[in-house]
Amino acid sequence: VGIKVITELAKAVSYEGISDAQSGFRAYSRRAVRLITPTEYGMGVSTEILLKARENGLRIKEVPVEVDYRVRRSSTHNPLYHGLDVILSTVKHMSIRHPLIFYGIPGVAALLMATFFWVWTFQIFATTHQVVTNIALVAIGATLVGLILLTTAVILWVLISVIREAK
Repeated sequence: VGIKVITELAKAVSYEGISDAQSGFRAYSRRAVRLITPTEYGMGVSTEILLKARENGLRIKEVPVEVDYRVRRSSTHNPLYHGLDVILSTVKHMSIRHPLIFYGIPGVAALLMATFFWVWTFQIFATTHQVVTNIALVAIGATLVGLILLTTAVILWVLISVIREAK
């Protein structure tokens, strides 16, 4: 089940046609070796390679191999650790590649939610002359989360732009 989830995630962010993102049995052209420099140290390197191959316009061709994941002690890592490592490294990679989408959209959504709760707080205050602290706290929290996410999006976007220009 875990390998299927990881493969579906890899297919969503890299290549549609892959059938197993974790087999580890791969061959690379000289060009691929030159263009792809993995930065992950853990189990997430397998999906990182697929993502970087896609970014560099490389083709992937799968050839049939037989892999049996039902063996005892098939990995030196705990399956939960393995899955989380792959998923989190994929999320990290996507957040670095598209910070305005990854952080900006949730930031705007949080600010829209904050606006709703601020309006609600002021409407209640206008009619009762009392502040409902629960609603006000949600408004404050959503405002802070939205501002932090938007700030993160802009800072990462600028840093990544500067790094790309320096290359």
